Amino acid sequence: GAKFDAVCRYIEDNYKDINLNINSIGDHFDVYPAYLSKLFKKNCATTMVDYINNYRVHKAKEMMENKYSFLTLLF
Repeated sequence: GAKFDAVCRYIEDNYKDINLNINSIGDHFDVYPAYLSKLFKKNCATTMVDYINNYRVHKAKEMMENKYSFLTLLF
């Protein structure tokens, strides 16, 4: 639903924030962390913590691949 999509976008926009967690996201959306946890499990088949960590790993891989591509162009 719309709330789930908004939470995913928020995570994607703020994944670099070391304080990003279920409590801070709950505060941002004015909902209880337990509700967010249930929402994520229902819509994503994963926990919010795993989603955040997986997204961070995905972005790190992207950055490494882009850096490698750039370096191969130089040499």
